Amino acid sequence: MTTIFINGEDRTKQIKEWKLSRNNTLQEIELIWGKQRFPWHLCSIYPIEGLSGRLLIKNGKSEVQPIKRAQSVGNKYLLVTYENGQCYLVLAKKRAGGRSR
Repeated sequence: MTTIFINGEDRTKQIKEWKLSRNNTLQEIELIWGKQRFPWHLCSIYPIEGLSGRLLIKNGKSEVQPIKRAQSVGNKYLLVTYENGQCYLVLAKKRAGGRSR
């Protein structure tokens, strides 16, 4: 189950549909709930799981790039940081059995 806090307040029961968006101009991630947007630094989404020993495959690309860190956020997104400091937000695919990969 995903738990979402905004400004330290548990909003899990109020938020049914949510998404994360990365503002490339400001290099910020936002939580979007309905028409409201909240900067990432005001939000806590659980579970957050550090991933290691996995291979990130981009659709349509056959290149392999080493990553510095990858985190599963709310069992819905992957937040990937590459060695060069670039950060990407990726919608995670679901495996059979319901877990993100």
